[in-house]
Amino acid sequence: MSLLAKAVGFRLLIERLDQGKWGDTTLPRARGLAAEITASSTVDLGKLTLFESSKIASPANRWDVSNWNTYPE
Repeated sequence: MSLLAKAVGFRLLIERLDQGKWGDTTLPRARGLAAEITASSTVDLGKLTLFESSKIASPANRWDVSNWNTYPE
């Protein structure tokens, strides 16, 4: 995870704490924040690769909830 991805995450979290609810956390918003942070920073924070849009991989195993809470103790 790049420093830029962490900075975007922290910024979103700070906004959440200030507002009391999650605001816009979409990919375009994350990219916009990354651009703002990059423009205002004198340090190379890397690239924003954490929030790249791509197809999410299928899980290796499917969760079976048919016998939820029936396991012996």
